[in-house]
Amino acid sequence: MNERELHKDKDRVEDKDRDGDRYGGKADRIMDQQCIWDKYILGELDEQQTKHAESLLVHDLCALEAYMTALSSLEETLPELQEEDAFIEALMLKLPAPSEVQQAKGEVERQASKRRIREHPLFNYVIAASITLFLLSFGVFDSMTPGTHHVVPPSSEPPLSKRIMDKTSDWIDQLKP
Repeated sequence: MNERELHKDKDRVEDKDRDGDRYGGKADRIMDQQCIWDKYILGELDEQQTKHAESLLVHDLCALEAYMTALSSLEETLPELQEEDAFIEALMLKLPAPSEVQQAKGEVERQASKRRIREHPLFNYVIAASITLFLLSFGVFDSMTPGTHHVVPPSSEPPLSKRIMDKTSDWIDQLKP
C-alpha cells in the first residue's frame, strides 16, 4: 500500500463519514481503518506511509482510537517481549540523566533571563541615554540649533522659581504656630 492508497483510503473513510451508509456504513469504515492500522502494527507499510500514519496518530483522535482497537485485536498474535527487564534497562539508559536535564533547564533559564533583560524598557532607555550623551559630547547636536549661541542678559527680577519658593516658604511659616 503506497501513500496514494493510504490517502485514498483516508478520503474514502471521510466520504463514508459524510455520506453515511452509502458505501457500506460505519462498520466498513472501521474495518478499512483497522486494516491500515493492522499493517502499521505488523510493520508492512513503507517509510512514507509509516510517517503519515504516525502523523495521523499525533493529530487525529479517531485515528488513535482505531489504532488502539487494532492493537488490542492483534495483542494475542504479537510476539511476547523477550527479556523485558533488559529492554526497560536499555530504554532507561537512553534517557538523559537528571543532572543533564537540570543543566539544560538552567541553560534555558539563563538564556531567558538574558532575553528578559534586553527586552526590559529601562535597558532601552539606558542605551538611548548613553548614545545621546556620547553624541552630545562630540557636539553633533550643536549644528541643529543655529543662533542660540548668544547669552541671554540677566534680568533685574528674581527668577520665577525663586519667587515660587519664597511664596511657599511664607505660606508654610504662616501655618506654623
